[in-house]
Amino acid sequence: MKKDNNYRMVIQALALLTQLGLVVLANIAVGFFLGRLLDNVLHMDSFFSIIGIILGVLSGFYSVYRLVIKISGDENDDIS
Repeated sequence: MKKDNNYRMVIQALALLTQLGLVVLANIAVGFFLGRLLDNVLHMDSFFSIIGIILGVLSGFYSVYRLVIKISGDENDDIS
């Protein structure tokens, strides 16, 4: 029984890491493509693409922070 529980915890940890990575990647991609769209519309070189990447990184890490806080809050509720 303990072996099954350890296996389950490993799978949950891997799922969480995958989700965190995808959240950051998706935010960066959306920021880049919106910046690229603005660059094309306003006939700029790559100014808005860079701004979009920076905003995507910031929003990605903020989303990860919120997700981790939510998950750690759920685990604390289970313990009490």
